[in-house]
Order: sequence, then C-alpha cells, then structure tokens
Amino acid sequence: MADSRTVFLVNTFITHTVLLLNNFSAVCEDKLADVHLRILRLEATTTLLESRLDSVARSRAEAGEYFLHFSIFVC
Repeated sequence: MADSRTVFLVNTFITHTVLLLNNFSAVCEDKLADVHLRILRLEATTTLLESRLDSVARSRAEAGEYFLHFSIFVC
C-alpha cells in the first residue's frame, strides 16, 4: 500500500510539474513573439530613417556642389 501511495505522489508531482512547464513555455513563446514583432518594427523604422538621412545628405551634398560652382562663376 505504501508503494501505491508513493507512485501516486510521484505521478501527481510529475503531472503538476509538466503542467507548470507547459504553461511557462507558452508564456515564453508569447513574449518571444512579441519581442520578434517589436524588432521587426524597429528594423523597418531604422531602414526608413537611414533612407531619410541618406536623402538629406545627398541633398546637402548637391546643394554644396551648386554653391561651389556658383561661387566660381561669380568670382
């Protein structure tokens, strides 16, 4: 009888542990999916900002070349 009680307690412990680990795993997966989406949004935003910065840098470079050529002709 003591053996069957021991087996029952071990099975109960294992069952509860498995349920706990499954729940923990599901929560971790949800959080990782959220982080993944946030990283994707951050990458998209970074790409857009880099594109805008490149555009501004090109505009300034072109404007600088224009003023350089203009000042040569004025002198």
